Amino acid sequence: MSLLRQAPVPGTRTAALQRIETALESLAPSERRVGEAILADPGSAIALSISEFAELCGVAQPTLSRFAKSIGFKGYPALRLGIAHDFAGDEQASSTYASATGPASSVYRDIRADAALPELADALRDATTVEVWSSAELGAGANLLAAQLRALAVPCAASAVPAHWELRAGGLPAGAVVLLLAPPSNDAVVTRAIERAREAQATIATASCGSGLAPAEATDLVLSLPAYTPSEMLGLWVAEAITDAVREASNIAGPAGAASPWLPWPHRREVFLPTDGDEPIPGVLLFHQTPVPAPSLVLYLTGMNGSVAAAVQPATRDSHIDAAIIAALLNAGHTVLVTDNPAHGARKRQWESPEELIRSSLQGTGDDVLARSRSEATALVDGALALGIIDDPSRLAIVGQSWGGLQALLKMSGDPRIACGVGIMPLCDAAALEPFHEFADAARVQASSLLGPLAATIAPRPLLLISGSDDPTATHDQVDRFEAHLRPEYAAAGKTADLEHIRLAHVAHHFDPGQIEHTIEWLTRSLDR
Repeated sequence: MSLLRQAPVPGTRTAALQRIETALESLAPSERRVGEAILADPGSAIALSISEFAELCGVAQPTLSRFAKSIGFKGYPALRLGIAHDFAGDEQASSTYASATGPASSVYRDIRADAALPELADALRDATTVEVWSSAELGAGANLLAAQLRALAVPCAASAVPAHWELRAGGLPAGAVVLLLAPPSNDAVVTRAIERAREAQATIATASCGSGLAPAEATDLVLSLPAYTPSEMLGLWVAEAITDAVREASNIAGPAGAASPWLPWPHRREVFLPTDGDEPIPGVLLFHQTPVPAPSLVLYLTGMNGSVAAAVQPATRDSHIDAAIIAALLNAGHTVLVTDNPAHGARKRQWESPEELIRSSLQGTGDDVLARSRSEATALVDGALALGIIDDPSRLAIVGQSWGGLQALLKMSGDPRIACGVGIMPLCDAAALEPFHEFADAARVQASSLLGPLAATIAPRPLLLISGSDDPTATHDQVDRFEAHLRPEYAAAGKTADLEHIRLAHVAHHFDPGQIEHTIEWLTRSLDR
């Protein structure tokens, strides 16, 4: 089988090192020496020029070119970049840099600790396009950074040829960011390119040792890099550090994988789940390439004023929480079914307000939306199972955030087949939401109160509650009361470990990566039993 057709091993982008290992025994002796030298010290292969590495291997320069082509690369420069991807691009590399000791971890930590990095990450996240201009020594890092930013839906290109920069600057749209990635230097060509980028209303940022390519007065953001040689390795660590910061600014948490809040998920299908009433429950099924079979199915419910349509679209700065959670669930291997809550999304007229519909309902007018949330749980579970994604309800979980957290808890109370659940910043009482405070004593609110008999219908299935210490909406006090009300039911069943309440410090009613990390861990633990 051709080496080019071999599947890369997990955690690599080009499988350069894997290809070398596979081909080693079949290579000519001189090429084998090159392969052995790369496997023994990938860092030197990245850092040294072709002539320097040829001398280190004891071969002529053309041997390196022949070797690169023998393992499926166009030439030695392409192989070096491929090795850089394998060596620095593993999804675990960042955590390795952060936890290991030695120069690599120190460089990475120094860059991540720079006070300017969060602001730079925000600028890159929001840029209409990004240009990374680098010195030749940091070219591999610039190319790696551009590739990784594109994977995060940030339009980005890299260039290590200063003579091209002025022309490239002329084509920049408003809102662009130019990142100068280089050791100390100053040049009239660079100055002209920066001036042209300024005329295009671009933000200018530098990441450099010392004064950098651009004078301080010409720079909007300055990221100071630690001095380190070889420079090519410094470029790779810069790429990883900046990428990780942009991931955080992009609200990407949980397991690494193909799903991103900022990119459309291609594997989806609109579904309509039949109910006993006239209107089916609309939803979108998100799956991994083929919808069946799947190890687990997560029902996901959005917050107040949320909708399926908004939740499954690429995230925006104003709407990212649902997309971030759904992407993490997909990357954790779950199939996800997102459905609209009663009085939300496609379950109302376009001009109607969910808040006004719910107010009318709580006043006793029309449909009881809280009772419907419970009563339609059976139809939702039946419909989910009928999709053929899973054939065992023990692999069915439910997750909701905010108002969706309340909906998830009501659904659990409505159907005992839901195996486990997670309420993220959940409203444990409909009247706890500010627009509905006046209805605390309303008959429909009391009938659907989770602080009453409904608690017994949830226990003792695994349930995780996540609250924020500073949350003014789903206050930790109300979540504490709900947990305390549930606790005796779990204790009586000998299942105290299946009820957990995690309070995130210094978190209000907003997105926090801890919400995702705890959710994924809980689902793994609960569904894998």
